[in-house]
Amino acid sequence: MVEDKNSNSVLSTDFDALTPDNVEKELEKLKLIDDNYDSDEDERDRVKLTGKGLDFRALKAGEDVEFEYDPDKVEDNFNLEDEMDQIDYKKIYSLKNPELIMDEEDENGISKTPFEILRSKMEDISPFKNKMVMKRMLIPGSGLPIPLGSRVRVHYNAYFEMNDEPFDSTHLRNKSFEFKLGAGNVVAGLDVAVASMKKHEKSQFIFEPDYYCGKFGCEPRVPKNTPVLFEIEVISFVEANAYDQYETASDEQREKVNLEQMLKICNCLRELGNDNYKRMNYKEAAKKYRKAIYLLENTNLKTEEEEKRWQGVMLKLYLNMSQVCLKRAKPKKTIYYCKLALDQDAQNAKAIYRYGKSLRMLQDFDRSRKFLLRAYKLAPGSKEISDEITQLDQDIAKYKNLEKDFYKKMFKQSDQKTSDNDEISLDTEENFDPTKENIIKKLNEFKSNENLKVFKVQMHMFSLDILNFLIRKAEDMNLTIREIKGETKILQILKNES
Repeated sequence: MVEDKNSNSVLSTDFDALTPDNVEKELEKLKLIDDNYDSDEDERDRVKLTGKGLDFRALKAGEDVEFEYDPDKVEDNFNLEDEMDQIDYKKIYSLKNPELIMDEEDENGISKTPFEILRSKMEDISPFKNKMVMKRMLIPGSGLPIPLGSRVRVHYNAYFEMNDEPFDSTHLRNKSFEFKLGAGNVVAGLDVAVASMKKHEKSQFIFEPDYYCGKFGCEPRVPKNTPVLFEIEVISFVEANAYDQYETASDEQREKVNLEQMLKICNCLRELGNDNYKRMNYKEAAKKYRKAIYLLENTNLKTEEEEKRWQGVMLKLYLNMSQVCLKRAKPKKTIYYCKLALDQDAQNAKAIYRYGKSLRMLQDFDRSRKFLLRAYKLAPGSKEISDEITQLDQDIAKYKNLEKDFYKKMFKQSDQKTSDNDEISLDTEENFDPTKENIIKKLNEFKSNENLKVFKVQMHMFSLDILNFLIRKAEDMNLTIREIKGETKILQILKNES
């Protein structure tokens, strides 16, 4: 029984009575309730029952049931072009490895296979030195070998002998592979191989079946008793043991964590965030930074020395969060974290610069210039800051042009002004000024125009009637009105935070 969620009706199918004669009618019923049904590829064109139909009573009883289908129908509906469009043949060609299809003879005239030739150039790194994992370094890495428990990100190509095209490749998927080293979540050969590598290293490995898919393989993709060649490149890794242990600890164990241990945990989170940031995965980076901030904010400090160390780490995290928020185009949140950073270091040029940049994004140009000039004074050689000041000047010019055009359309200049003693009758139908209709229209346009966050009205240019009407309508539209006093009184209209 199948329920049609759209019509709340129930379509009943008697499966015990299905035959070649009535199956098409039942498929038509099912077609009616499938929103994603493709009428150009009818189910009945792909499957054709022959014989006496299906005996579902026998099927339910566990007895053998035979049915036939027309294979020609299936083949007719197979669209090879759709499959071919998804294959990047240029990339496959670039990943071909000619070493895997070349054999040679030794000095005694004995022919050697490609893997035999490669093994002769490799060293045995298998745990029991039984040649289960062989290695040849192509490009050396830097630093120390990757510690067990690290979060590792790699690219790899996997090949069979006598086949120069990879049967598995992260490059073809356009996505690196991430795993925790030594956790047993990947094939044994990959754990052994990567544990021998350093950051940015590129090496070749031959895994015997016991260290890949076993003697039975994973058919049809990986045949039985088949060794494979992996070409692996380490992109990055983060030593995250401290954080992983904290995540699996009990509440009682977590309460005993001291500042030294917490700093290690938060450093893991910061490094994980940095790794995500480098890959432009800003949302995940922000999660890691926020988690570290939360943990440190709830850590008890016992001495002034601990407080100094705490402040240093918090400053880094606040700056990281401010940068991530900038990348995510969230200027208000950027300012929030810049303020926290400046609480730790009032002369931090990065925090002041990002504060100023965020103000520019919010079109608070005067304050933006003050912060940017202050940042440039602290870091006079910074091209980033000088470029931002240039961008500010360009934005101001652009905004003035937009503002000028907006005012021209919004208000029609009037030579007549109403004196202070005139009696004004607002919003009455008989005294309704067409200019007021225009004000309503233009306020709506301003509210919906993302390019305009603020605009200023010179109060001396308009009558009291128009100004009062403007204020009333702006308040009705949930806009904020501020009066700025100076040589010329300015009425500033702002959009409220959503």
